[in-house]
Amino acid sequence: MGKTGLISILLAMTVLAGCQSMGGRSIDDLPPTAAIPSTSEPGTVYAQYYDNVSGMVLDDLTASAIFPDQPTEVAALNQLARLTKRGNDYGTLVRGYIIPPTDGNYEFFVASDDESELFLSSDASADNLRQVAHVPRWTKAEDYSQYASQRSGSISLSGGNRYYFELLHKQAGGGDHFSVAWTGPNMGQQIVSGDHLASWAPSAYDGGDASQSYSLGYRTGYFDGEKGLAFSQDYPPLDQDEDGLYDNWEVYYGLDPTDPSDASTDTDGDLLSAEEEFLVGTNPTNPDTSGDGLTDGEKYAYGLDPLDPNDLYVEIEGETVNLYEYLHGEPEPPALVLQNGFVGHYFASDRFIDFAFTRTDEAINFSWGNGSPDPAIPSDWFAVRWFAQIYPPHDTGTQTYQLNMRGDDGVRAWLNGEQVLSGWKAQAPTTYSATIELDAGQAPYELVAEYYEGQGGASVELWLSDPQTGTVIDQGSIFQRPVLDMTEQTLLVDSDADGIPDVWELSYGLNPWEDDAGTVHNSQGLTSLEAYQMGVHPWTLEDVSEPVEVTPPTTTSPDAGSGQITLSWTAPGTRTDGSSISLSEIDHYRVDYGQQIEDLSQTVDVEAGTTSYTFDGLATGTWYFQVYVVDTDGLVSPGSEVVSGEVQ
Repeated sequence: MGKTGLISILLAMTVLAGCQSMGGRSIDDLPPTAAIPSTSEPGTVYAQYYDNVSGMVLDDLTASAIFPDQPTEVAALNQLARLTKRGNDYGTLVRGYIIPPTDGNYEFFVASDDESELFLSSDASADNLRQVAHVPRWTKAEDYSQYASQRSGSISLSGGNRYYFELLHKQAGGGDHFSVAWTGPNMGQQIVSGDHLASWAPSAYDGGDASQSYSLGYRTGYFDGEKGLAFSQDYPPLDQDEDGLYDNWEVYYGLDPTDPSDASTDTDGDLLSAEEEFLVGTNPTNPDTSGDGLTDGEKYAYGLDPLDPNDLYVEIEGETVNLYEYLHGEPEPPALVLQNGFVGHYFASDRFIDFAFTRTDEAINFSWGNGSPDPAIPSDWFAVRWFAQIYPPHDTGTQTYQLNMRGDDGVRAWLNGEQVLSGWKAQAPTTYSATIELDAGQAPYELVAEYYEGQGGASVELWLSDPQTGTVIDQGSIFQRPVLDMTEQTLLVDSDADGIPDVWELSYGLNPWEDDAGTVHNSQGLTSLEAYQMGVHPWTLEDVSEPVEVTPPTTTSPDAGSGQITLSWTAPGTRTDGSSISLSEIDHYRVDYGQQIEDLSQTVDVEAGTTSYTFDGLATGTWYFQVYVVDTDGLVSPGSEVVSGEVQ
């Protein structure tokens, strides 16, 4: 399984750019900067007003806690001026782009009541701003001659290019206004009109911190690499029209890198603008980039990841629901392939804190004596947690059964989340029983059984019986567990809606029927959900996104006859990193053998599903054997322990 995507923050709703929205919040509920369009608009600029800021100098404005990120009001201007009175004790920030009509020398003039400053960049970047004009106290409206500092001097500009500017203005009391005028080639003094203005917009390229810059650089580089395009190492990335969209991205998806207005278009009808598709990483020509049946806009509006086909669950009105089902009705769920038996999580401690491995067990009927289930498990102080689904042996209606566990030491069990057996203490072999009602129409029932060993002998058994006669019911297909194959379909099954598929939870020591997404089982503080999303083991943080070597089989001493030896072994339940391996993942076994332990040069292949092999016609003497597992990906396990047998 490939590694999955970044943490999605689940939100009930979010507002989309432009005029498109899905259940969005009122503009009054949004931060004030949200009222500024996300892309630059020609013909207008926006004044950000900061109310209840006393004083008549700009230092009073810039020292305010609400400046510049929390304006009280944002208003559109169709010229670089506001000549009517607005009020007292406020400040103003206007920023945008001035676009001269032709090449030549220009002069700028500023007038205001009270103080104001005009800054102009040598290009479209805010990095090159410098102050060009200043009103130190106040002037009459459109009076540009009271102070020498009101005039910029001659500035050479290129026609059609954008030049970033900022105007700061502070009002105390009395009259209030501000205006910026200019002169240029064949142009007398006049206020800068909307014909030569474009609004500033929050850009992916400006003002970002290091992580944002890294994210943008990674995004553009990844896009170029994925699409086989030539990548430029320049930063910020090429964006001729200053619409926040990388030019290569626009060209690839059929947009115009010289037209800033196409950033707000929605060509695929998924309710995401082109700018949002670029930032999120979705395809602006495909409404369902992840192919999970939900449009990119639907997932984005509910705070899900539009790139992750498995990110489907969201909290709505206090309930976690599958978003597709919530919006479009419940689809037919994929069915997991089941096999008889249990999935067991084995722990090298009695408190379920030292996860060792996952394996599948056909039944819970073990007597380990003074030993242990596996070399990775100590002979004392260990624990096991088994999972299975119960399918009642009757076909219709409800019948009564007795669920039994016998253990040395502690045992306990839950059915559909309700504890039905409790014998969690040090003890000699002791049986605990509970009467349970099973309705065939409600099957399957979720069974979790736990066992711990303290000291001394170790044994555990679980079975179903007739409560009247005590007769043990043939286990048959009563207890079933999923095949732990991770496929596109099986990874869609998430019984507890915690964002982690059932087969992944069963494979890596988690509970598929309990929301344990927020649990932490490692020293780095990574939650189980984060571990799944990053493709690492939630207990060990080992990479589990690629095939892992199979654990070698456990062999037993062979039985010898006349010229004949029968070798048997136990199929492994785990890989070497502790992750599970199902029988369907085993292609075959390879047995190496010979009469010298250092020269096992003879080989025989044994088909999967067989755990013994009889060698006929062997010469007298000692024979040595070693078994390997070969999985369906061709990975070969380390060899088992070498065992020997005698032929008389």
